[in-house]
Amino acid sequence: MLFWQFCNTIVRSGEAKRFYSHFGLLGNISLPMVAVVFWIFLSEDSNYVPKHLQMMPVMIIVIAMDCVFLGIYTWIQNNVMTDPKLCDQEKPVSNADPKKKKAKLSMADSFKMIFTSKYLGLICLLVLCYGISINLVEGVWKSKIKKL
Repeated sequence: MLFWQFCNTIVRSGEAKRFYSHFGLLGNISLPMVAVVFWIFLSEDSNYVPKHLQMMPVMIIVIAMDCVFLGIYTWIQNNVMTDPKLCDQEKPVSNADPKKKKAKLSMADSFKMIFTSKYLGLICLLVLCYGISINLVEGVWKSKIKKL
């Protein structure tokens, strides 16, 4: 979620078609790599790592990658986001405009807005698919962890 919030901060909606597919592709490349690491280190017949140290390599990789990501994020904030050639310095439009009052929608109006708006409909579809896939994957993952 933090990654996509950062993407929404630096990419304008007009540029989203150009960049978001690449972001998703790069993000999904990591899934097979992580699966291989888990398969090697956490499989029941693994001879590489003793049973009491099986989670250690995984945790070391997670902590190391967190440090790398924190460094990249800090570098982008300090060098890229402050450079006027690379980043538009306009202030983002604030959602908290004190002059406008937010309209209170009924449940039916809310669903009507979701189904008539292209962006809201796609976000709703994304959230539903994410929830379904997480529930399916977590069930299998938790049963394997219990077995381990």
